[in-house]
Amino acid sequence: GLADLDWQAMGIPTKAEFLAEYNARSGGQHVLTPFHEAFAFFRFGVIFIGIAERAAQGNAAGDAGKDAMRLARAFGRHGMEVVASA
Repeated sequence: GLADLDWQAMGIPTKAEFLAEYNARSGGQHVLTPFHEAFAFFRFGVIFIGIAERAAQGNAAGDAGKDAMRLARAFGRHGMEVVASA
């Protein structure tokens, strides 16, 4: 994962920096709520479940399917953490 990496050195913006840039480019004043964050985590979880299912059926495009269910569970956990802290 990315948790232990230096995001700034990799050019990955903070949540606040990303939202400021998004608002600057969109011309809006959008707010990122816990709903938006949880929804994004759950959405990615479902995507990875689909990848895992294709891998189990032998239809995956590569070897990435091996970690897909682990990632799906991790995204689900993160989504639930966001919901619980809201």
